[in-house]
Amino acid sequence: MVFDGQTVQGKICLHALYSFLPKVFAMRYGADFPWLKDKDVAAHACPDAKNPVVFEIRRVR
Repeated sequence: MVFDGQTVQGKICLHALYSFLPKVFAMRYGADFPWLKDKDVAAHACPDAKNPVVFEIRRVR
């Protein structure tokens, strides 16, 4: 999935997208999360308990 600030390209469940979109926007606008080893890579667990998926969110500078 690719998010360029204006569009989202790729297939993804809307529930998963809406759950990690705040983290994507925060990283896009310069947020650093102190608990991350790499400031440009974050993990995000899908909220769907029946289909557990962990997404890796990467900031490309």
